[in-house]
Order: sequence, then C-alpha cells, then structure tokens
Amino acid sequence: MASFRCLLPQDDRNAGDPRIVIDQSEREASFVPELTFIHAADVHLGRPFSGLDRSNPELAALFRKSSAEAWNRMVGVAVQRRVDFVVLAGDVFDGAHPSVRARVVFREGIEQLYHAGIPVFLALGNHDPLEKFPDALRKLPGLHLFAADPGPSRVERRDFTDGVRIYGASFERSVVKENLAAQFNRDPGVGVAVGVLHAHVSGLEGHEPYAPCTLDDLRGSGMDIWCLGHVHSRRILCEDPLILYSGTLQGAHIREGGPKGCSLVTVAGRHEATAEFFSVAPVRWESFDLPVREVDTVDDVIRSAEELCAMDGPEMSLHATVARFTVVGASEHLAQSLTSDPEAVELLAERLSQLPVPAFLESVTVATDISPALEALKRDEGLVGELLRECEDAGNDPLRLDELSQIVLKELRRHVSISYLPDHYRVNGSHRDVWRNLLREAGAVTGQMFLDWEP
Repeated sequence: MASFRCLLPQDDRNAGDPRIVIDQSEREASFVPELTFIHAADVHLGRPFSGLDRSNPELAALFRKSSAEAWNRMVGVAVQRRVDFVVLAGDVFDGAHPSVRARVVFREGIEQLYHAGIPVFLALGNHDPLEKFPDALRKLPGLHLFAADPGPSRVERRDFTDGVRIYGASFERSVVKENLAAQFNRDPGVGVAVGVLHAHVSGLEGHEPYAPCTLDDLRGSGMDIWCLGHVHSRRILCEDPLILYSGTLQGAHIREGGPKGCSLVTVAGRHEATAEFFSVAPVRWESFDLPVREVDTVDDVIRSAEELCAMDGPEMSLHATVARFTVVGASEHLAQSLTSDPEAVELLAERLSQLPVPAFLESVTVATDISPALEALKRDEGLVGELLRECEDAGNDPLRLDELSQIVLKELRRHVSISYLPDHYRVNGSHRDVWRNLLREAGAVTGQMFLDWEP
C-alpha cells in the first residue's frame, strides 16, 4: 500500500466531513478495482442507562432506543453503499448476558446484511467475550465470529487477484491482558490485509489496558489497515499503515460528546484509500462555553444558550441533544441566578426542549474566579485566609497536587464509574494544571460561601 496522508481531525468535535486520504504515487491508466467496507465498534446494544433512569426517565428511555437505532442506521449505510463487507471491532453488546431486545436487534441487522450479500466479520471485546457470547448468535448466516487466536478470513473478490484477507481475534474472557496484536501476521501474497481488534494502544489515557499493544506491534503485523475498537472517540493513530478507531456509534454520557458513527473505508487497487465518517447517533451530547458580559441579563443568556443548541443540517438526523453549559465571565449576581434560581433553570430547560431538535439540559455551571474580596480574605489570618493560602500552596507543589489527585480519584471511584470522568481528571502528573484549577475553584467557592453568609 502507498503512504497515507491524514486529513481526519483528531477530535470528534471538528466540523466538516472528516476523511483519510492515501496519496497515490502512481495511477494505472486501466480500470482500478474498488473495495469498500464499513468499520464500526462499541455499539453497546442493551446498555441499561440505569443512572439516567433515576434522574431523567424520559431521557433514559430515549437513549435505550438510540443504541438500537444507531446500529440500524449503520446497517442502512452498508446496504445503501453496497459495501463488500462490515467489520465490527468489539463490544457489540453492553454486557456478557445481553437482553432479548439487544439480541433481536443484532440478529435482524446481521440478517439484513446477509440478504444484501454483505458478510460481517466480528472480533469480540471485553463487554461481549467469547465465553459468554450467546450460542444462538454464533452461527448466524453471513456472520464470521473470530476465535481467540488471530486468524484470517478470505473475501471473495475476483478483481483483487491477490485476494483480500480479514484478520481478527476475539476476547476469550472479559479481561485480556495479553498482547493480541503482536500475534497477527500477514500471509504471503495477500493483496489487501485488514486487521480487526478490540485493543488499547499505549499512550491513550483513560482506558482500561485490555489487549494492550503499541503502534510498533500494529505496524509490524503487515496489515494495510487496522480497524480498532475500545476507544469511544474517532482517532487516527498512524498514517502508514492506516490505524484508526471508528469510535462508538452512540455516545453514552457527556464525555462522549460530538458526532458519533462509523467509517466507510474505500480501497482502490493498492494505491488509494479513503475513510469517510458517517454520523449515525440519533442523540448527541454537547458541552458549550457560554460567554457572558456584565451587561447581559438572564433572558439574554437563555437566548444565547438556545442559539448554541440550534442543530440543523441534513447530515445531523438528530432526535435530541443533551447540553452542558459552562458560564464564563458572569457577574456574581448573574451567575447565582443561572445556577441557583429554580425559575431561571426551569425556563432554560423549557426553551431548549422546544427547539426543532429538542435539547435536554444536563447542567449549568459557572467558571469561578477569585473575586477581589476573596483576594483580600487570602491575606487574612483567619480560617478562610488559611484555606485559600493552603489551596494556592498545594496547587504550586507538584508532589502535593499529585497526592491530592490520587486521594480524590480513589474517593470518586467508590461512587461513580471512572468511565464517566473526563480523561484529564483520571490521571495526575501530565494534567496538573487541571487539578490546580479545580483546587483553586474549590477554594474560591468555599470562600464565597463565607462572604455570602449572613448570621
């Protein structure tokens, strides 16, 4: 394969139509055959959304339907584009014992692809390992389920005279610590080799190190393209060979914001390939900074929030969005109105729900700065002054900051899944600036409580 030139944004939130282009050094004058396939992963059919059930049953019900609809949309893209095959890189189901509804949705999708003449190659992940995968689904017509040991499957394409091979390996159990990628080897004489694996590539923070490997392991396998699962955001890790995560089909929480979907990969002969992103998620999580000036009123801010949430465009196909707002630059009075006044928050939620693509209000927070009054308190010899100085001193001491972040993370893990925490909250050291700002804000909020207190 020729060398790759990456045009794909690294972050899901980048606008436009993300593409990966492989430079073509030489183009044959004759007809060049074209191979196309869909790469998808981390569908998580049957995700219960039990946390949302307690806080927002309506939104929880919408999300339970959205995973199945995202799967059906992906199947529809494959059929409409008449692709040669589909590869699934793990975690099709959210758990080792999928619900009846999840199994039916999966089976119907595989059957639809089979009737369209599109085979499916599935490498299982940590959520749906081989030892627990439903027996009734193992022998579905058109479905090739990879074993635990890496092995190839042939795709019959007469115009690719050297053949197309799909290599994959499934997780035997939920926790796999072995380096599966290092066991992949391209067979001699193969025209196009595609690797499919659920794996953690070193250097990606905030993910469990299942089937850990390095970029060198993947490059050394001889694959032309690696289709990976486990990381829920779209990423391109290498240009030559092409190594990419397609991301999840449907975001599950605020950390999985922006468009979610699958990749349509096209290979023309041995020279040119593209990977086009298709957004299939019917519900989208979004985080917005909401700049506020001193002259703004609450109704101005609500209007600005509506404008930020106004989703349009035919490619969206959204049923709803879920929005988190961080108010920046607000006066203390306005900030209090936005975050503490039930009527203001209720009105904002009501107006967002009436948009053409309705939005659910996830939260409103304020980016807090230490006010001049707090700066004065910091010089005071009393309790508040000591607290503010201690926060500042700890933030400027890397060792104390690391120790504090470990204590906080340990406590958080007792109450919430670490997967719900942003990447930069999960580790210390390289993200000390994040923890420093959190510590500073905690001191400011606590100090402000003393300023606002009336006996």
